[in-house]
Amino acid sequence: MVEKILENATELFVQQGFKVVTMDDIASSMGISKKTIYQYYENKNILVEKSAQHVARKISAEIDQIYSEQGNPIEEILLVKNKIAHFFSNEKTAGVQQLKKYYPEIHNRIKDTQRSKMEVYARNNIERGIKLGLFRDDLDISFTIKLNHNAVSFILDGNELSDTEKGFNYYQNTYIDYHIRAIGTEKGIKLLNELKQKLHEK
Repeated sequence: MVEKILENATELFVQQGFKVVTMDDIASSMGISKKTIYQYYENKNILVEKSAQHVARKISAEIDQIYSEQGNPIEEILLVKNKIAHFFSNEKTAGVQQLKKYYPEIHNRIKDTQRSKMEVYARNNIERGIKLGLFRDDLDISFTIKLNHNAVSFILDGNELSDTEKGFNYYQNTYIDYHIRAIGTEKGIKLLNELKQKLHEK
């Protein structure tokens, strides 16, 4: 039951937002009483944190798989982008935005945990890209990693973009294209265009 509650709560939180979804909503969606939920989760804050961690673990596991294959660095970036888009489509970013606004301590703990791992992956990606002649060899790698992390966080948090007609997927696609072109060599940009065409055809 504890896992079923977590799965249902996570789905509602991600789709509708951590703030607006109540324990009553979760109980109703499962056809159980709120009292049953409290037998396993003492309060909403605990369930929010467990749900946020659950989402983070799912995303992390799939991204781990992509990077573990040590594939082409540019294709890696595009595959990770698509994986993130799968979890956070245009209508699902409310969960992240509300987690940051109403549960900042939980948001920051999860973000800090994920950041260290992502920075290791990003460094490995850039260094391999440089060796393969896909990325410029004059890059300040540490600065590039920080810039990329902050840009992705800005798009995912979405507060300053929420009043536009374009959604998360559009901004993520636009930024990733910009990022690779900014750090890429002529060879890298040529490969980027080939991969984008290949993915588009799929």
